[in-house]
Amino acid sequence: MKYAQPAGESDGASYVDGNRAAGIRGSVPPVRAIEAPQRELDHLIAFSGQTPSAVDNQQVRKAIAAMIAAATGGG
Repeated sequence: MKYAQPAGESDGASYVDGNRAAGIRGSVPPVRAIEAPQRELDHLIAFSGQTPSAVDNQQVRKAIAAMIAAATGGG
C-alpha cells in the first residue's frame, strides 16, 4: 500500500490536525487515502477465508492469526 499524502501537498507530506485558534488548517485526506486501505484490508480478510463484515471488528486480527498458523503449522 502506497502512502497517500494530504490533498494538494507534496509527496510524503504529513497530515496535520487543524487548530482554529492558531490559524492552522487541518489536512484534507484524498479519496485514495481511504479507498486503497479499505480495499487492501477487505482483500486480506477475504483471502483468509472470511466474509468481510461491517460488524466484526476483529477480522484483520483473525486473518493475520490464521496466516501465521498456516505458515507455522499451528492450529
